Amino acid sequence: MDKKALYSFLVSFILMVAVIIINRQSFNKMREYTGWVNHGRVVMARFEKLSNHFKSAQIYSENYSNKKTKEFYDFYKAEADSVKNEIAGLQWIVAIDPQQKRRMDTVGKQISNIMPLLMKYNIVEIIQDDMNANLDKIIGIQTLINEGIQYERTLLDKRAADLEKSTNLTRVFTLLFSIIALLIVIITFVTIVFINRKRQWLQGFLESILNTTPNGVMTFKAIRENGRIINFEIEYANKAIERLLNQKLPDIIGMKLNEFPPAMQQKGLLQRISSVVEGKRKDAIEMQFKAGNRHRWFYIMFAKMEDGITATFHDITVIKNYEEELKENIRKLEHSNAELEQYAYAASHDLQEPLRKIRMYVSRLHERIKDKLDDKSHHDFDRILNSAERMSLLIRDILSFSGLNRDSGFQKTDLNKILQNVIDDQEVLIQQKKALIHADELPEIIAIPLQMNQLFYNLLNNALKFAREDQPLEFKISSAFLSPADIRKYKNLSVGRDYIKLEFSDNGVGFDESFSEHIFGLFKRLGNQESIHGSGIGLALCRKVVENHQGIIFANAKENDGATFFIILPVKHDVEENSIPKTSATLQQPALKK
Repeated sequence: MDKKALYSFLVSFILMVAVIIINRQSFNKMREYTGWVNHGRVVMARFEKLSNHFKSAQIYSENYSNKKTKEFYDFYKAEADSVKNEIAGLQWIVAIDPQQKRRMDTVGKQISNIMPLLMKYNIVEIIQDDMNANLDKIIGIQTLINEGIQYERTLLDKRAADLEKSTNLTRVFTLLFSIIALLIVIITFVTIVFINRKRQWLQGFLESILNTTPNGVMTFKAIRENGRIINFEIEYANKAIERLLNQKLPDIIGMKLNEFPPAMQQKGLLQRISSVVEGKRKDAIEMQFKAGNRHRWFYIMFAKMEDGITATFHDITVIKNYEEELKENIRKLEHSNAELEQYAYAASHDLQEPLRKIRMYVSRLHERIKDKLDDKSHHDFDRILNSAERMSLLIRDILSFSGLNRDSGFQKTDLNKILQNVIDDQEVLIQQKKALIHADELPEIIAIPLQMNQLFYNLLNNALKFAREDQPLEFKISSAFLSPADIRKYKNLSVGRDYIKLEFSDNGVGFDESFSEHIFGLFKRLGNQESIHGSGIGLALCRKVVENHQGIIFANAKENDGATFFIILPVKHDVEENSIPKTSATLQQPALKK
């Protein structure tokens, strides 16, 4: 049965049960009301009886007990004597109603107080003797008795109204739920008829799709022995299977899994398909198959269908051929890059010697003829030597940059020792700039020590070069471990991995924040090229080091207000990760404020 139809019948059944429950509750209320009516009538009858006996007490007088009418007054005396019992009976009956109970307690006390007087004098004698206070008490008692009777009548009227209201609601809900249930049944029946017709149309439509799709589709039924799957049998195959497997459908339908061609008999195939049927909802494999003279690659997806599976065959032969071509192109590109790196290294190394000779001979020439030169010529010689020095620095930086990819010796690295070594190397320049360096306790991470040294060296050297002339340089290094929430903010970091965040900040000249990406490019420099010594490779080298460690680097700064470089590095590296990462170290970082 269709789920919607089943749900409709369930709703109808629930409504019918609701009708039965409502009617049952109405019956219970009716029975409860009948009980209260009987109780109210008993209470009113007892109140009436109490009232009559109390009136008899008002008629009796002991002054008439010896007269001829003694027998007549003895009747009233007997009723007067039963007042006490009537009070006790009423108190017991109305005990369930606090208001009536309080009223009866009051009546009982007042009657107990007035009865000794009534046993001596009747109402006429009380009036004649002008005992008005006692007369008021008698009237008050009678009023309380009347109020008790009226209270019970009002209570019965209210309960009758509640019963009428409940009965009307029961009728309305019974009728409403019955109509809804009937409508649901009718709608469900009509829907089932419509669905059956649509299902027949969809079956034909699905059949046409299956027979026109280029992808092959098969359904397998599990063959079990003692509850364990031992094989699979093909129940259905579309026309595309004929073309893909180069076999006729009559030959395919009914074929067992172990009867497939050897090329399709992958190791563990039965177990993988069985796991889909037994619990795992989906699975997929890639399989090569020889159809005629052609070799085809298929991507086969398995999905559970009752006690079996549906297998969809996607021909990925073209994709596989492209993959092989791509792998070959990547191999060639890597080989070409390696040759280019070797060439850059060799060329840079070989350029050092002629450049050294140029500097040497220019210096000698300057020494020999310096007495004959004017100021302009001395200036030109200085510019030649400075340019040669800058060229030498540029070549050394290129050698460092091209050599980064060849060093992959990841090991435990104490960043505190790295920082101390860099400070020692630049001690003279630090003293010249009167720089103050503040550093947190840095962690130990898995990294390439030499590259960490280059990273710290270039960041400190960059801060020293761009220090302000009007104040001492303050260079601060801090570190913190990133929380999982912080890691998710960065697109290029892997959740589940530990990262350390390093901040290198200074109070130097800073730069326009619009250049925060530009500064990491090769040979990119900001400011006066002549006044600031450098090659424009330092920050590019920093980015390369961070990329090699699968981290990210970015900077925030303001002109004349210092700069801060943020570096995020993994705490650990596995052996298989000791290769140059593919992700860029400066992609998409959240905006941070200094």
